[in-house]
Amino acid sequence: MRIPVCLVLLLVAAVGTASAEGETKAERAARAAVKKNPKDIGAWLTVADAMMKRGEPHDAWTLLEDRAMPALPGNLRLTSKLGEIFLAVGAKEAANRGDGTYIRNLYMDAERMFDEVLAKEPKNAEALFGKARANYQLSDVAERMAAAKKAISDCLIADPKFAAAHALQADMLYAAARTVKDAASRLAKYAAAESKYEIAISLDKSTSLWFVRLGHARIAQGKRDSAKAAYLDGLKHHPDDATPILSGLAYLAGKDWKKMVDPLKEAVAIAPKSAHAWYYLGYAYYVNGLNDAAAAAFKKATTLKPGMTEALFYIGQTFEKQNKADKALDYYRRVLKANKDHQGAAQRFHDMALARPTDISQAEKLFEELIRLAPTRKQHMGYFLNNYALVLRNWAERAGAAKDSPPPAARKRIKRSGEVYEMAAAILTNEPQIQSDTGLLFEFYPCNRDAVKAKRYFTRSLDLSDYVYRDAFDGLTRICYRTKDWELLSDYAEGVIGAIERGRQAIAPIGGQAPREVKAQTPGLRARAQRALQTAKAKLKGG
Repeated sequence: MRIPVCLVLLLVAAVGTASAEGETKAERAARAAVKKNPKDIGAWLTVADAMMKRGEPHDAWTLLEDRAMPALPGNLRLTSKLGEIFLAVGAKEAANRGDGTYIRNLYMDAERMFDEVLAKEPKNAEALFGKARANYQLSDVAERMAAAKKAISDCLIADPKFAAAHALQADMLYAAARTVKDAASRLAKYAAAESKYEIAISLDKSTSLWFVRLGHARIAQGKRDSAKAAYLDGLKHHPDDATPILSGLAYLAGKDWKKMVDPLKEAVAIAPKSAHAWYYLGYAYYVNGLNDAAAAAFKKATTLKPGMTEALFYIGQTFEKQNKADKALDYYRRVLKANKDHQGAAQRFHDMALARPTDISQAEKLFEELIRLAPTRKQHMGYFLNNYALVLRNWAERAGAAKDSPPPAARKRIKRSGEVYEMAAAILTNEPQIQSDTGLLFEFYPCNRDAVKAKRYFTRSLDLSDYVYRDAFDGLTRICYRTKDWELLSDYAEGVIGAIERGRQAIAPIGGQAPREVKAQTPGLRARAQRALQTAKAKLKGG
């Protein structure tokens, strides 16, 4: 099944824009109108179009089929609109890799709707165009391609100025050219596609992807300069659309951003109010190591589009490259305040905090700020929290936290380390090392001891690792000896022995990396488990 790229991307672009805008005044007025008069065809179509723009073609389908059609049976405008909706649902399902048979049925249903219209109005250009689109989606069957070509030809006879029909005909020619082996025939088809895109654009400049496809057709013929002109013209007419840059200029440069500075200078000259053009010019400067120029371009992008957090992020990156950490952090703060889920800014904030372990108060300040700025239930935040807890633990240990009466600063930070470890463990629930390290905070340090918590985290670690996480069992053994919990020790010692007998190897943490199996540790772990089991059984018997 062939789904033209331009049609899918057009749908995606429409969905993104409409979703942000939400329900419009026109839609609300139309909804009120159909309540008063269910036969108001214009109002029904306004509501359906609004739902389509929000990326809700399934809802538009239900609206028309269940409510509008019964009120206006046989209405050709509704029938044609339902055909359009079937096409949109099919495109959305295809983009989401839905069931192929279901998608084909949607396109056939769309054709059936358009045929109903054409049975009464054979020269209806909209219906002929819809019929062509439906068949083109099914054109893996030769007969369907022939039907698509005939329908689009009939459409252009009915309305020679139907811009979208010229563009679809260009799509057909462009796709066909890619399958032709003979060079001359292939170039002829690309030239024909180019001509058709030019006609479509001359009639209607509202679709940026037609400019992009025009450029691609020219590149296929070796016309690189005129291809660039098409992409830049697309940006000029669509300054808020990044597609001419990403699918056009970047493609022309072989997606090598080091070659993009000059084309993007032309882009900002042609479309000086395009935030996307300034942003990508900044990125091209950034890739080329021109940090001051990059920062200036990124700032221009944020002036034109204040919500462009990626530009703010890269301004931070340019300052970081110049070793201006405080300025970089200011921009990462701005990004996270605008978008708590921005993983790049959170990662840089974390890395810069982690780089200051000797200055514990500064590292602490940055990590605590990161916790306030970013969502603490995200997977990556779990690792950030774990690292913060480790920084606090290591500093507190060097400051005497392992003593029976540690200094106040060490006591304060080992307590906070335990709290942060628990936050990390609540997110990284399937990681035995995190659970074991959290248990250690409540078992090893006298000022922070909590037997209930220590047992909880050690047993979680052992359960997750099938009883062979070495440090968790050793920690559980110590805490059970201390609390005289012989029954718990007996259960887990038996679990460890059983796991080793099943062929499992001991899992040991390696310098903060992912835990790994260590054969050499297994005999030692088994011996310790056997001793613990013997002791536990003896104590349970009163020995």
